[in-house]
Amino acid sequence: MYQRDYILRMIEQITTAIATISGLRKEQKQQQAFDLLEELLNRHFRLNSKLLTSLSERDIIGILQKDGVVESEKVLILAAMLKEEGDLYESLGEQDQAYLRHLKGLQLGLAASENNVETSALDYHADIQALIDRLRTYELPPQMKARLFVYYEKAGQYDQAENLLYELLPLNPEQMREIGIRFYENLLLKSPEEREAGGLPGEEVEEGLTDWLQKTAGVESV
Repeated sequence: MYQRDYILRMIEQITTAIATISGLRKEQKQQQAFDLLEELLNRHFRLNSKLLTSLSERDIIGILQKDGVVESEKVLILAAMLKEEGDLYESLGEQDQAYLRHLKGLQLGLAASENNVETSALDYHADIQALIDRLRTYELPPQMKARLFVYYEKAGQYDQAENLLYELLPLNPEQMREIGIRFYENLLLKSPEEREAGGLPGEEVEEGLTDWLQKTAGVESV
């Protein structure tokens, strides 16, 4: 109970601070915003920006484990802070630095999602979507696209998942053929309302499966 209360207080404090940082950015007070971010990282995580961006996703997740369990809410908080820092660099025209932080933020957001984070204190889907939006002009690494496909399917964004199926197909035709078939077959088990909400009404799913089978015809399954 104490640990949960601590996490909730941290979320509240950092959420408020991030809103302040966003306001400072809009007021062109970037250095104050950077200073506040550094203070938050040090106070809550014993990290600084340089160290955070140098660590791999695996290393960061390792740091945020307690008794072998990933503290997914802390991972999401770091993802939100990286998004805000990336926005700061973007406002200064430093696109490379912005990209580095937005990409790492997305990695952490997806990692938390993959750990089945469930919380009413954080709208992590909104945070992940914001990071995706920041990266739309970039060609994401194949591994990231594969993770996004899984995320979109899990989040019920079936039209977005379908788009990534076709992007991933040339990279591994045999494996993706089977993944695509399972994707459409699973959708056919969903209710019409679920498919509609996910951007793929019933007949589009049936047509999608037919088109997928035709496009991947001749691909030897694994």
